[in-house]
Amino acid sequence: MSSNVSTEPPAGQAPDAATFAARRDRVRRALAAAGAHAVVSGPGDDMAYLLGGHSVADERPCLLLTTTSGDALLVPRLAEEELRPLCADVRVRAWDDGDDVLAALRALLAETHAPAGADLIVDPTLRADALLLLQAALPSGRTRLQPALVAQARAVKDASELERLTAAAELADAAVAYAWEAARAGMRERELSALVRAFHERHGATQAFAGVSFGANSALPHHTPGDARLAPGTLILLDTGSRLHGYQGDVTRMAWFGPTPPPRAVGELVAHVEAAVTAAYAAARPGATGGEVDAAARAALVAAGLGERFVHRTGHGIGLSVHEAPYLAPGSRDVLEVGAAFTIEPGAYLPGLHGVRLEDTVVMTSEGPVALTRVPRALAHLPGSA
Repeated sequence: MSSNVSTEPPAGQAPDAATFAARRDRVRRALAAAGAHAVVSGPGDDMAYLLGGHSVADERPCLLLTTTSGDALLVPRLAEEELRPLCADVRVRAWDDGDDVLAALRALLAETHAPAGADLIVDPTLRADALLLLQAALPSGRTRLQPALVAQARAVKDASELERLTAAAELADAAVAYAWEAARAGMRERELSALVRAFHERHGATQAFAGVSFGANSALPHHTPGDARLAPGTLILLDTGSRLHGYQGDVTRMAWFGPTPPPRAVGELVAHVEAAVTAAYAAARPGATGGEVDAAARAALVAAGLGERFVHRTGHGIGLSVHEAPYLAPGSRDVLEVGAAFTIEPGAYLPGLHGVRLEDTVVMTSEGPVALTRVPRALAHLPGSA
């Protein structure tokens, strides 16, 4: 089993220092509108988006302050050499193990002209110990969550990001094809999952996932692959993806394993979910909200008598994180702008029998959503072999 998926980074222009500076400036303008002094990001995807990298997310505090007056980074000395090249226009204060890190953070806040009662918007993934340190450094200040401030900037992708998302989607497609070739009678769910994750990793990806569900386990939307064995006459649900060149892929497809055709009930369930996918695509237009798209997909399944069997949102944004804004959920006001990347993934689940989910990763264009995942959504039929 082979694949011609490229392991090389996309040929287009990689983000440079000016790109990250422009992103921080965009957040800075939103800060002013929110009446806050700074956005505080810890190691993770927000920092990667705003700076181009981050330190290990451990007990050593590393904080990026995107403030109304400039940018500053508190960094452990052991990560300074790696991050300083990204900080041409960022004030850097490195601290050593054994230093008073609270004093270092207070000094850095003073250098950003943070008033005693500064309003700080914190990264929702910030470690609790880092948050407590921040609150101790500015005891009269206010710390609050406003995830949309950075999330809205991240939601609309630039050309470089879309190239990387496309590459990750192509790898996810290839992983599905590989899984269908690798499936063998008697194989455990966790064995097929391991093979698919290894496929991603052989192609240069990290954070690979492969949710494999056989038979009745497909009715459990987030089933953890276990010891169920593949036998003829079994429905397979595969939800897989990984991080490639910093960006995520995500796709879900279904297959019927065995020499005989799938029962009519399985085919009908796949058709009903496909109708929900089609309805979501039709509703997803520039300016539509995530809630409107979710409602369209949900209505299709309600019409099929499956409304109560659709137990999750229709989709989520995708980029540096596998789940990010915009969210296609009931009541979501997230606006789908041109350049937004997100999934469309309705499903219907019949406990004790089987479930079906079909997931595409798409990007919004001026003409509507275009799929980045291209592997056919039709139920695959695997004749099966031992």
